[in-house]
Amino acid sequence: MATTYKQLVNAVQQRLRQAQTGTVNTTTYSSLLGALVNDAKLQIEQAHFWLGLRETITVTTISGTKTYSLAGTGNDSKINWVYNDTSNWPITRKSYRAIEESYLNTDMSGSTRNFAISSLDSNDDQEVYLYPKPNSVESLKFRVHKAHTPDLVDDTDTISIPKIPIVQLAYAMAIAERGEDGGITSTEQFAVADRFLQDAIALEANTMDEELIWYPD
Repeated sequence: MATTYKQLVNAVQQRLRQAQTGTVNTTTYSSLLGALVNDAKLQIEQAHFWLGLRETITVTTISGTKTYSLAGTGNDSKINWVYNDTSNWPITRKSYRAIEESYLNTDMSGSTRNFAISSLDSNDDQEVYLYPKPNSVESLKFRVHKAHTPDLVDDTDTISIPKIPIVQLAYAMAIAERGEDGGITSTEQFAVADRFLQDAIALEANTMDEELIWYPD
């Protein structure tokens, strides 16, 4: 079962020897801890290419349309690979300039073979520029790693990455904000949080051995 926003905040409160609250925003202090949890979540998300932040976005082409938005990618997601699921071949990434030059040389229509990141749309999601210009309906699979997810807001919002590194880092932030009170120091706790993060990365890396294998072209 995925860990909720409320559970994360309660886990931090427990370590601070604070009474757990019914909702994240019950008190001013629990709201502060919620903000620290979101800060910690963002830092942990950006520390590794987590499996939970990977997804496949399907783009369905329209004849004559060259540019498409990748919903939910934001301006800092990474496209790992792209596959033309209709024509059954990989799509190669090129620079925007290279694709523009291809269109200047030959304004070709056909099944998509190349793409480039062209811009951001009105939602700050990445737009891709295809070549050749689609002349039929095709299904393109974009395998994307998101750099982060939206802030947790509702008590029942859940995370897609390991829980413990978030809790430990938020706890360290809370100690630093509150000041030392005879327990573990913030410096010591930041070191503990870093060890938990390293362990979580190492454990997940064990499930992705194939990404560490180099294959000649």
